Amino acid sequence: MLFSLDKTTESPASQPTASAYLLGQLSDIQAIEGNSIKQLREVIGQLAQNTIITFATHGQWSSHELLKHILQQTGPASVAMTTWAVTEDPLRSIHNLIEQGQITAFDCVFDYRTEKRKPEAWQFAQAVATRLKQTHCHAKILVIQNAQWGVAVVSSANFTNNPRLEAGTIFTLPAVADFYKQVIENEINK
Repeated sequence: MLFSLDKTTESPASQPTASAYLLGQLSDIQAIEGNSIKQLREVIGQLAQNTIITFATHGQWSSHELLKHILQQTGPASVAMTTWAVTEDPLRSIHNLIEQGQITAFDCVFDYRTEKRKPEAWQFAQAVATRLKQTHCHAKILVIQNAQWGVAVVSSANFTNNPRLEAGTIFTLPAVADFYKQVIENEINK
């Protein structure tokens, strides 16, 4: 068994705050809480290899901000993602990461209605993505890979500025990253 849920602890909170729970370092389980975008580093913390971190944002950060936080730890990496909705602001943030050399390749799978729902975002994505595909997609997957790291994020959050409660899981398990990367590859190559 990779982890046991009965060893998970939770800090009481008087109001909704962003939170993350490290589940994957065998029996070492800790809870971390924060309440603003500025505290994203504290909420998710320093990544370690072969861990599973579950999180809830409570509207305190969005997927592109989480991506930047992860890249600050992994160093330059290829990024592959799927999303049902995307807007221009997160894509601009990603473009900046590409320009800074933090993203070495950027593959995207968007829902087939993106071009009609958000034409500006679609045009911008065409300019920044290495490979881009529209298909029937509701999955929200993010894969960050380089020679040292394989990270996958599976969450409810689209690539938009999102003030809502979102939840997800970060896997720093190369086999999980490889699995989701293959899911994305299969969609792109259809």
